[in-house]
Amino acid sequence: MVNPFKKYRIDYLLFSLSAGFVLILVLVISFTSYQYSSRELVSNTSRYQRALLEELNKQLNILFENIEQSSLTASRSLEIGGLTLPGTAEYERFQMKRKMVEYLAQLTYSSPSLHSIDVYIPNLDETYSLEGYASLRDHQELLNQSWYPAIQETDSAWIGQHIMSVQDKPVELISFARKIYSYAGQYQGILVIHIKAFAVQEILKGRTDPGNVTRVLLDSGNRWVAGVGGFTRDTPMDDYLSNINSSSGYMQVHVENSSEQSKKYLMSWSHFYNTDWLLVEMTPWRQITAGSIRVAVVLLMIGVIGAIIIVFFAFFVARQFTKPVSLLLTAMSHFAVKQEVVKLPIDYRNEFGSMFIGFRKLTEHVIVLYDSLKQEFRQKKEAEIAALQAMINPHFLYNTLDQVNWMAIEAGQDNISDVLELMGKMFRIGLSNGEKFITIQDEITHMTCYLRIQQIRWGEGLEYEIEIEEALLDGYVPKLILQPFVENAVVHGFHGRTSGKIVMKGKRDGDDIIFRIIDNGVGISQDWADKPKRKTGGYGIRNVAERIEIYYGASYGITIFPLSAGGTEVTIRMRLITDKAQLEERGA
Repeated sequence: MVNPFKKYRIDYLLFSLSAGFVLILVLVISFTSYQYSSRELVSNTSRYQRALLEELNKQLNILFENIEQSSLTASRSLEIGGLTLPGTAEYERFQMKRKMVEYLAQLTYSSPSLHSIDVYIPNLDETYSLEGYASLRDHQELLNQSWYPAIQETDSAWIGQHIMSVQDKPVELISFARKIYSYAGQYQGILVIHIKAFAVQEILKGRTDPGNVTRVLLDSGNRWVAGVGGFTRDTPMDDYLSNINSSSGYMQVHVENSSEQSKKYLMSWSHFYNTDWLLVEMTPWRQITAGSIRVAVVLLMIGVIGAIIIVFFAFFVARQFTKPVSLLLTAMSHFAVKQEVVKLPIDYRNEFGSMFIGFRKLTEHVIVLYDSLKQEFRQKKEAEIAALQAMINPHFLYNTLDQVNWMAIEAGQDNISDVLELMGKMFRIGLSNGEKFITIQDEITHMTCYLRIQQIRWGEGLEYEIEIEEALLDGYVPKLILQPFVENAVVHGFHGRTSGKIVMKGKRDGDDIIFRIIDNGVGISQDWADKPKRKTGGYGIRNVAERIEIYYGASYGITIFPLSAGGTEVTIRMRLITDKAQLEERGA
């Protein structure tokens, strides 16, 4: 991920960051104020709603208790038994029906909330009604009523808001049904008091128009009794009604409307006194939080205006900071490209002034340094020319050895010719075009050339053996690490002797390679490492040891110790390198 502070201009960053910070701050403040104010509004609204529901509960409770008391009084006052007694005269039965209907009609007239009263009597010969306010009906008509199952298993039941046809006109009613028993406990019929739904709805509306608010009255089975507002009997409410576990309270709910879209509501509820009936008020959440939204919008607009002012101010401030930086960048560009020194302001006394002074001093030093580099470049070119000339010397040496070799051959000096040829091979391997690492095969060849030269000098007195695993010959080692030890054995180990034997072995040990050089000479002293450097053996051994430690680390190196039977054994441990790519890691 790219760091914007490393990629974009400072003035753009200052401008955008300040503007972004202010906008984010305004959004956070607006959102926080909306959340806090909406919570407060919801809490206050629910508190007010629950108090209102408590008041409505009292009014509805009074109404329903009066209805239930009236139904009880009426059920005890009706003399239904005489209608069903055998032998009762037709006229007498008619008078009994008329008296009961007139009594029920007077009961209906006594309360403006009552619409009508029906009595369902078993084995009634015919229906008798008084202007629709009171009627006696046959018990069989109950089977056609949708609410009949609700009264079968109980003595009384409220029937929720429903539509009934009265004189061929649909009327919304709320009914209360009560079974009628004789003093002997014999079932005589069902009394049904019909209440005008409008009367209950007026109580549910309260003293003020609830607007989009819905109030619903539910019985103990959460069945619809009455309601006002946008909800209907089919509106799904069971899911959140099951979560109610207190006498009053509120919660946020989502209700599916007719378009199958969920709408958020604040639901407040209150239980009827001494009953399981529930009065529920549903208020659209948007209606409650509208004030919070307006506050948030006002804060947002104020914040946007403030942000615009701050952005312009930030642009002005950013310009004051970036102008000296731009001047410095321009001066740096001209100096870097055209070697021109641009004059910078001298009236800055702050950090920018220090930067300008520093840049002026830097340009002065750069000019001086540039002049010295040009002088150094000329000297370097001269040194390269001298080095090229020096490269002629090895070539001249090879040619000279070749000429001397031919002269020895013409003179019949075969031994001298062989020595010169072996020396040429040693020179070529030793130089190796400047390479620091060579193959083990070349290193063995270099050591073998030296031993063959010594054999020519010693005659048959010098013997040697080389035992090395063939798979190791393509590996790489620092050049000239074996010959110094062989030379040390010949010069020092066999000094004053006419014969000697050298054995060199090489084998792989895991990721390492181990060389062992054994001679049967006089042996090396234990304090050889403490002796001062000389131009022969000791210097070569130290040189090899230092190079191995530099290339491979302190865990690798050489071990030299005298043998009990006479002679010296040298062990050289190095990391085996089989790929040229590994040579770059060691600076080869």
